[in-house]
Amino acid sequence: MPSARPRRARRAPMACARCHARKVRCDVAFQGSPCTNCRLDGCECHERGHKESNTPRRQPHQHRASYLHSKVEKTRSSADTRSMRGSLSSILSHGPRHAKSENGIYSQLPFAYYGFLNTSTLQRLDETHIRFLEEKGCLHLPPRVVMDIFLQYYFLYVHPCLPILDQAQFLFDYRHPEQSTCQYSLPLLQAVLCAAAAFVPTDVGTRWGSVSIVSTRNELYQKAKLLYHSGMEKDPLVLAQTTLLLSLFDCSMDGTGSSVWLSLAIGHAKAVKAHQFGCLALDASADRHNLKRLWWCCIVRDRAVSLGMRRPIQITPDLTPVGANGALSLQDLQKRQNLSEVYSYEVQCELHKIFIRQCHLAVIVTDLLMVLYPDPRESLPEAPSSGSGPWEQLGRFELRLSLWHTEFIIASEHDLPVRHDSISLLLSLTSIYYQATRMAMCSYSTRLVCCLHTTPARENTLEYYGNELRDAVTQVTTEISDLIEADLAMFVPNNLMQLFLLPMILWGINLVLSPTPLLLEESTKNLSLFRAMNHFYGLRVDVKPLSVMVKHTLDFIKPKIIANALGASGATPSCFSDFFRQDPQSYWELCLHLERLLADKVGRGRVDDLSTSTPTQEPEIVTPIQPDPSCLDTQAHGLCVIIPEDPPDLEPWDILSNGEQAVTDIPSRQQQGLQTDFQIAQDFKIFHDAYPVPYV
Repeated sequence: MPSARPRRARRAPMACARCHARKVRCDVAFQGSPCTNCRLDGCECHERGHKESNTPRRQPHQHRASYLHSKVEKTRSSADTRSMRGSLSSILSHGPRHAKSENGIYSQLPFAYYGFLNTSTLQRLDETHIRFLEEKGCLHLPPRVVMDIFLQYYFLYVHPCLPILDQAQFLFDYRHPEQSTCQYSLPLLQAVLCAAAAFVPTDVGTRWGSVSIVSTRNELYQKAKLLYHSGMEKDPLVLAQTTLLLSLFDCSMDGTGSSVWLSLAIGHAKAVKAHQFGCLALDASADRHNLKRLWWCCIVRDRAVSLGMRRPIQITPDLTPVGANGALSLQDLQKRQNLSEVYSYEVQCELHKIFIRQCHLAVIVTDLLMVLYPDPRESLPEAPSSGSGPWEQLGRFELRLSLWHTEFIIASEHDLPVRHDSISLLLSLTSIYYQATRMAMCSYSTRLVCCLHTTPARENTLEYYGNELRDAVTQVTTEISDLIEADLAMFVPNNLMQLFLLPMILWGINLVLSPTPLLLEESTKNLSLFRAMNHFYGLRVDVKPLSVMVKHTLDFIKPKIIANALGASGATPSCFSDFFRQDPQSYWELCLHLERLLADKVGRGRVDDLSTSTPTQEPEIVTPIQPDPSCLDTQAHGLCVIIPEDPPDLEPWDILSNGEQAVTDIPSRQQQGLQTDFQIAQDFKIFHDAYPVPYV
């Protein structure tokens, strides 16, 4: 029997000048310059000139787009798509696993280089769309050495907070595409890279050719956004995963904020019936686990956005699963044991248990968020004027929250067989969410005090919630201190920045009210911790909008603090908890002002003087893909907070002059032990030095 004829490798579309002269195979079309031969020989690699022809020469991006489009056309006519992609992988495998130029910068690779990606979705686009995406770099991915770093940090610091992917299956398909049983979407992978870019080392961006990790993250976000809008992906499950990851990116200069991406994710999840996962048949257990995991990730993300951005929730209680069948379990989060490349099996189990506790917290906090931030599109209940019903409701909520925290503490101290940085980080993040819920509960208590004509034991109530507020703020500060000492502060998600606003403002108030040098030193030290967090955030995100909000809120509350201190009939307030007890009306106004800034254009950073950069302009041919209108909740677009008027234009923040001006209009003090007028102005100056506003 004659031996099988060896398969002939396909010819590359182009070769460099040196390989062409030597008549050897060249991989410059796939690996970039220098090619493998020139790199091994230590020679310069130059693109070969083309002969003059009567037809106009196409631009390089047109050539690459046409070449990739021709690959898709061959795929469409091929009987076996996997064989074509296998041959393509065999061609690329002759070269290095990553392309590195002489200056140390890694070049990009066509996305077809990675065999676990689905290339057939490109068939849905015409050549104009493909050319545009090619020009924007959306159809290229980093080399494997960089991709490995991004995926490692994604599964270390993003996946534990949003486990929307099957980690073991994803990494197996990535490492062994020839044995892969499923294909992954390019928009989803770009969203994964965008989410991981907030945690990768800062030098990765420069090795990739970007100026900084901030520009790398912005570039990946724009690529994922364009791919989503292109329409190349139609699967609602994949679109829900993609948009949920994009909700982690809240660009201050982009009108598509986290709430809008979250609303799209919820709409796509409803389109695939993720909220009805319990109705699936038993033989579809794999799909039920995936949909259940996706829907709970949407719920947790929805509550986090509402708590941080002070916005109405988008997933109402009637869509929140309850009971044993609806609650998330370990079986829903892990299908393969001992197959993770990132964690051991014990660490993975503990991370899943912590996320399940976050799901329980998300259910408990729902009632409070609906009362604090109601949807303005719905009919609002009248503000209570009397009665003990609201206080009883607050007491029941506080009891449920206390029971959850007791179970969380017991599990954290006794049920952890192994310690890992990711476990410590996720525990701290969960604790910060809990403390932020306590601060929101204290804010609601001041609202009840101001709205209700009769408050049972008013002084005792304010005393209790004032102590609760101080303890919650102190615990958040302690968590930040522990994260900094453990070198984990740079891995805190950027969506927690909004939760740090109120503690920063309250410690700033302490600087004004501290009557002794010891308390003043304590407040300055606590503010320095938030300053360190601000530094870590500034390395990867734009912190100017939040800095503006801190300035604006302190300018708003300064006259009220001084007036309250001078007009106090009893003991002079010495800390923010005293200010809370003595003037709950002003504290509630402070919370409302901060909510307004977060909802208004100042909070979204679209003030002209916040940045000189402009968002990328997209062509008219790109149209966004909307979920099924019947599945997309009309109230879930994240723009639910209606502001009647714009805030005044922000002036430069001269704290010293503002403090002196505020003091000159107030009569002299009547209480002993209160600081002098000049000392108050100096305290605001100390706060400015302790927490300077960057880039403003």
